[in-house]
Amino acid sequence: LDPGRGATIGGMISTGCSGTNAVRYGAARGEWILNITVVLPSGEVIKTRQRACKSSAGFDLTKLFICAEGTLGIITEAALRLAPVLPSTIAVAQFSDIRHATNAVCDILNHGAALRKSEALQRC
Repeated sequence: LDPGRGATIGGMISTGCSGTNAVRYGAARGEWILNITVVLPSGEVIKTRQRACKSSAGFDLTKLFICAEGTLGIITEAALRLAPVLPSTIAVAQFSDIRHATNAVCDILNHGAALRKSEALQRC
């Protein structure tokens, strides 16, 4: 997850943030969040997914709170799945317009390169 400076883990889960790492890892989804502790509007505190990860019994409350934007409760704790930090190389390229930049990224991904981040900056 990489939404920007000043963001909190609970807020990122609540909004389903993505950021520059979304190209490689995707947005905040249930696969990356193992369990969360939530304060419900009634004041009750619950912890989701206390059973084995491969269980099919009952509702998956963790995924219910992801992208709920705080309407169902406030996330106060989270256990996240971690990904290893891979060695990286940085490249910078200029394109005449956003369409050419998008096509270049698609071509790179289609040829099997493992992109971790992709950013587009537009001059005003």
